[in-house]
Amino acid sequence: MAQRLSTGLVIAGAYADKVRRTLFAQAKGLGVDAREVVRAAAELNRVLFKILVESLKLDKGDVVRVRIEYDVRDGRIVWDYRSLQVEAFRRVPDEEVQRKVEETVENLSEVLSAPVSEAEREVVGEQAEEVRRGEAERHVEELEIGEASFLGENKAGEKIIVLKNPQGRTIGVAALVSVEGRAHVDAIVVESRGGEAKRILAELEGEFESLEDVSRLKEVLKRGRVSVIDKEEARRIVTEKLEGLF
Repeated sequence: MAQRLSTGLVIAGAYADKVRRTLFAQAKGLGVDAREVVRAAAELNRVLFKILVESLKLDKGDVVRVRIEYDVRDGRIVWDYRSLQVEAFRRVPDEEVQRKVEETVENLSEVLSAPVSEAEREVVGEQAEEVRRGEAERHVEELEIGEASFLGENKAGEKIIVLKNPQGRTIGVAALVSVEGRAHVDAIVVESRGGEAKRILAELEGEFESLEDVSRLKEVLKRGRVSVIDKEEARRIVTEKLEGLF
């Protein structure tokens, strides 16, 4: 009857010892003496060295898992190399991990407010979407809009709304257009001098003639996707929205 050896997850630098110890534990009730276990383990470990070290060039800190079947014939262990399965997981250096952590934390608001990708949804499900929605609502609640006034319609057919804070300073623009019974809102906001630029995209059922009512505007923006964008990109978008205004 075929036996199966599995190392479980083990760092590459310790795979040989794990193979030897696992085989010793399994061989106790198989009528195999210690010298045969040592020989068989050494044989398999030579094959694994070729695969893991010379071919895959794994570092000692990488993680591997080895599975293989074998038979015991006349007190001898015979490996079935056709059944050999090797899984390898490369270890990411601590320095690189820390660098990526710091980069992500520095752009945390952008990460949390970005639309949830399909790949991300598969991993964290609707939780990520709930976090993003909460960030959007929090941002809009804190957004100080004192005035929203209609400026005109651009060549793309978008109604342009100028946004001002309670002190009367212009902090951004919102473009409104209705297509096939759905309202699309694209707002660019820079809340303070030197502050970061944010883009808010919202899409709602129904026609909307105007967003000059501040409370209504906030309700619409609260449903949107908030993302941090480069100021040059924000300037380009605003210039494009204002083009052909009449």
